Amino acid sequence: MGAVDVVIAAEDDPGGQAMRAVVAELISRLGLAATVTFASSVNAAEVITPQAGVEVRLARAWIDLSKPERVTLYLVDRDWERVLVRHVQKMPGHDELAREAIGHILENAVDALAHGARIGTAPDQARSESEGTRPSAPAPAAPIAARPGTAPHWELGALYEGELYAPHGLVANGPAAVFYVGARRGTLQPGAWLTAQYRLPMIVDTAPLGVRLDGGSLRALAAVDLAVNERLSIRFGAGIGFDAIHMTPRLEGKPGTTLGKDEDFALVVARASAGGEWWVGRHLAISLTLSCDLDPSGTRYGVLVDGVQQTVLSPWPVRPALSLGVTTE
Repeated sequence: MGAVDVVIAAEDDPGGQAMRAVVAELISRLGLAATVTFASSVNAAEVITPQAGVEVRLARAWIDLSKPERVTLYLVDRDWERVLVRHVQKMPGHDELAREAIGHILENAVDALAHGARIGTAPDQARSESEGTRPSAPAPAAPIAARPGTAPHWELGALYEGELYAPHGLVANGPAAVFYVGARRGTLQPGAWLTAQYRLPMIVDTAPLGVRLDGGSLRALAAVDLAVNERLSIRFGAGIGFDAIHMTPRLEGKPGTTLGKDEDFALVVARASAGGEWWVGRHLAISLTLSCDLDPSGTRYGVLVDGVQQTVLSPWPVRPALSLGVTTE
């Protein structure tokens, strides 16, 4: 029941093994087993005609790579009641795009079947469709049906972020770890976006007074991804977080003056972010994100000098930030 049979008609096409690798990976994401075999050609009339006495499968698929102008997918459900036929045009020198596109169409269709959805058309209608459908551009297909319970998409990443923190060009910067989890398919994919950053020490010396700030930040955002194409997605997020800060007073040229002690702070801030992810490989993306922190409390850093509070640093209440990172899934 949970198995999928896939036949690839390659006919000396060197992309046959590459297509097999794409199919095996995408079907394994669904927690299903795929048996992939090869054939010299595909007879559309035969594959969409119900066959008696065969073993039960969740789905059976045939991928025809033999035509120079397009790749064709034929997929039937368990009972051969519905047939899905899809054509993807080949672009000269970029056959891998067509293989990736047809692979994702197959993945979406199998995932839909696994969750009880109906796909495609009746066999009689599929026969004419297999003959007459014009090839489409190699682009990822929209989800075939709603699939409750689909395993979520997750990402881990690392980035470096700089935030314009205070006047005179003071920048809070440092490396950060990123975790994202969200819906796996759909044009708009909701999710959750977490970042945890270590910030390099910030030292402010406005002689004779100054402060050193050490610490980090944590942000938790509700997010939504907009799939632009197979490789590019745009992510928007909004939420809250906090900055954990250890402040050390500094004093120069004042012998005999008494300073206050070090202090620790946890400051709540709001954040909005927008960024893009460009997938340079199947499991690796480069991200560029623009964010903005809002500090509604009007934070001020000051030191005690002989028992008198004196302000040393006044961060911007609105603080823009830019980050560059890498992500894997």
